[in-house]
Amino acid sequence: MQSALDEARGAENLAEWRVIPAQRAWIHVPQSLMPMEREHGREREQRLALRNETVLPGDNQIYLRTVAGTPPGVMRMDRIIEQAGGVPAPFTTDDLATMRSIEDDAGALIWAEWTSGAGTSCVFALRRLTPRHRVIPHGAGAMDVVMRNCVRGNAEQALAPLDAAAATLGASARSGPDGGLRPLSPLAAPLP
Repeated sequence: MQSALDEARGAENLAEWRVIPAQRAWIHVPQSLMPMEREHGREREQRLALRNETVLPGDNQIYLRTVAGTPPGVMRMDRIIEQAGGVPAPFTTDDLATMRSIEDDAGALIWAEWTSGAGTSCVFALRRLTPRHRVIPHGAGAMDVVMRNCVRGNAEQALAPLDAAAATLGASARSGPDGGLRPLSPLAAPLP
């Protein structure tokens, strides 16, 4: 007899990915390619492919998954990493113990770095976005984000697709003249 978790994973594996227009992506990453989405039960997922201009094997991508519940619990790193496909190369599970973190306008960003020593940097990053930081897809209490990105450059450049400007409000709402977030509508009140 299958457990409820095994049944849920089976339903998830049967859900089909479909290509969506770039403007329907939940975060604004201009360099993303072929955004895809799938829905199963109360949760939805998106995958955004990123260019990989390095010689390192593997896919640069951003994985996003809605989290049901209000308020959502604490992000379970092991679960979201498994849902995203596991720890991507060149990282290993040992790298999870040495992850760094910062707090910005989009909340906590946690990441591990890998550097080739020849000008290539990779990051494996996680972030939980909540309604406090941005608009969340309907019916969700939060959104978990996982990214693997390898670039010719430094770790800061590799982390750019998950910086606060990309991860917070929609594509049309970038930072205002004072560096703070602009509301989506000129009639909207500022966020608390």
